Amino acid sequence: MMVLTARTTRLALPVLLAGGLALSACSSLGGTDDAATTAGGPDRCHTSELSGSLAQGDVAAGTRGATLTLTNSGGETCTVYGYGGLGLIGQDGSALPTTQVRSDAVTPRTVTLQPGQAVSALITWTVVPTGNEPTTGDCEATPGRLSVIPPDETDSASVSWPAGPVCDAGTITQDAYGAA
Repeated sequence: MMVLTARTTRLALPVLLAGGLALSACSSLGGTDDAATTAGGPDRCHTSELSGSLAQGDVAAGTRGATLTLTNSGGETCTVYGYGGLGLIGQDGSALPTTQVRSDAVTPRTVTLQPGQAVSALITWTVVPTGNEPTTGDCEATPGRLSVIPPDETDSASVSWPAGPVCDAGTITQDAYGAA
């Protein structure tokens, strides 16, 4: 389900469990920049050509942040544009509630990656319980991994999640990918 607002675009990821985890995401803002992918230009980066990592960042009252990095681990130049998809994965491998909010703090643009180069996006979330979440103990189950779908892809990569529970039913705000 996608709801567009003046400030953000929300994307709730459907999660399918069938013999393993498969995530799918579709993005009107994650599309390619036509000028960069015309004949002769580099193709978009595919999941199989990227490796991901998550580095925990600043901690503020009630909020947490991390930098999500995608590195071109393939042998060809490729491009990344916009946002991808995110999904929290439990310690047991089960899908956890996740709502992705696309921030407008960074304007999406095409980034060309040579082999070994990376793009990154800031992600933030709250650790303050909301709604029906418990106010003692963890607000939600603690994720073990974050499933990441690069822009315009349907296959996911998985990165370790070292940051504890994500309150507000797994709501994560993400900036567009930019040069790392």
